[in-house]
Amino acid sequence: MKSKIFKRHCDRYGGDDFVSGSIEKTDFEFSELKTEYKTESTDDDGKKQTEWHTIFKGIFFHADFNKHIEGETFVFPDTTEKRFGKFAQKFQKDSSRGELVKLENPEFEKAFKVYSSSQQEARYILTPTMMEAMADIQKRINRPMHFSFIGERIYCAVSFSKELFEPSVKKSVKFSDVEEMYCLFSLIEIIIHEMNLNTRIWTKN
Repeated sequence: MKSKIFKRHCDRYGGDDFVSGSIEKTDFEFSELKTEYKTESTDDDGKKQTEWHTIFKGIFFHADFNKHIEGETFVFPDTTEKRFGKFAQKFQKDSSRGELVKLENPEFEKAFKVYSSSQQEARYILTPTMMEAMADIQKRINRPMHFSFIGERIYCAVSFSKELFEPSVKKSVKFSDVEEMYCLFSLIEIIIHEMNLNTRIWTKN
């Protein structure tokens, strides 16, 4: 909820494989997470029916960003840029997230769209090194990734449709299963190091 990545309030959630710790000076937490909202309706016989709808399923994490952020900046997957190119800007407006921020990294712009309450702060956060790292991470895992920078935290939601960290016990574990788990557990470390969060570039107020 603090990340404000998803607009819809969840009515229930479940988590698995929770991990917390620190890499050098950067603290973090992440977990496999599924959030849902419910809708209720009445059928022809007058019976109430409840349906559950998935908001998010995947890995959710947050980490110390080393700097108190005054505004709110969001980095979301950009599917319209891939489909419509420069014309995508017409479809990208979302006033509830702030202003659309256009940046100078072509690879980053193809992969993500950025909204912020402050154009200046968004550019302060999304340095050339940061944008290059985010684009590189997205290429590595090839999954939808949502980021937000709020308060003193960076939040990230990485969508997956299947169960994670749980190879089948009914058959021999394949190397590919182990490799996949290793990559998933390494994701937080990759993000922290590639985004340079450990360099403590900024000092908190």
